[in-house]
Amino acid sequence: MINSSILSVIVCFIPTIIIGLIMYYFDSDKSKKKILILILSFVFGAFMFYIAYRLDMHFGSYFKGYIAASYFKSFLYALFGVAIFEESCKLFGSLVFMTKYKIKNIYNSIVLCGFVAMGFSVAESIFFYLPKFLNSGNALVLMLNRTMSTTPAHTAFGIVMGYFLGKFVLSKIVWKKVIYIILALIIPMIIHALANFALYRGGLFNQVFTQAYLNCLFLFVICLCYIIIRKIGSDKDERV
Repeated sequence: MINSSILSVIVCFIPTIIIGLIMYYFDSDKSKKKILILILSFVFGAFMFYIAYRLDMHFGSYFKGYIAASYFKSFLYALFGVAIFEESCKLFGSLVFMTKYKIKNIYNSIVLCGFVAMGFSVAESIFFYLPKFLNSGNALVLMLNRTMSTTPAHTAFGIVMGYFLGKFVLSKIVWKKVIYIILALIIPMIIHALANFALYRGGLFNQVFTQAYLNCLFLFVICLCYIIIRKIGSDKDERV
């Protein structure tokens, strides 16, 4: 019989496989080289979690006392104690593979950033949360609840980042490039911080609100993918 730890690890990959296949299906370039790059970007995203974790342990500790403080301080911790490190690492991981992936349109960059983000999320679930869940005696249920909300959430942050990174890569105007690369970090950071803030303050609002908020993030992934596919199209070169 498969034990709970193995089942929990398998559960971690279920949302990733579903979302990854959907994103890849709509990408116009399905060459074997790009499949390999996406797999490598997923693995590199997982490695970026370790870097973000070390940064959070070293620098984020300055904001630890803010979690249970005022609403404003809780948001500051979510923004500068967590989101800035995680989104910066995902941005770096995406930029590493940008040239190799040969971005031809914005949807290409969205797919790449999405895979980096999903690798990050899976690593976070397995290496950070799973040991805690195993000690609770209810690891499988806890892991299922986490992955069904946080993996789509991280993917949502990756989609937003990918949109602006695509604009950054395709733009020929220097000042626009500067704006797009800044937005590629700032906007996902804010969305990420708002999601974490809801989790930190879930007890003060209520669990129904928190779960509804995370479910909205899941719907956000689906709706944003649909809007971007309709607006941009994945089979055309685009220059901004």
